Amino acid sequence: SASPLFEPQALPGVQNCTWKTFDQQLDHFSPGATADHAATFKQRYCIYDGFIDNTGDRQASFPPIFFYTGNESPVEEYVNNTGLMWELGLKM
Repeated sequence: SASPLFEPQALPGVQNCTWKTFDQQLDHFSPGATADHAATFKQRYCIYDGFIDNTGDRQASFPPIFFYTGNESPVEEYVNNTGLMWELGLKM
């Protein structure tokens, strides 16, 4: 049986996020690494705004931003399996 101190909650995942991209410089540290210094790639990021309180409360209008950087694996795996961001989002 489950511990009375821990009640599992359904947390958001990739299906609840908005995915966007922006043009990111290919090389930040080597001037001249590309011929025209303009090589870019599409940097992808996701936004979840389900914890924002839209009641007009001034404190709630400045919610914290949690930034999570992935690594070599698909970021979707981490968005779905990183409970810390979701748990803190519920509390903040």
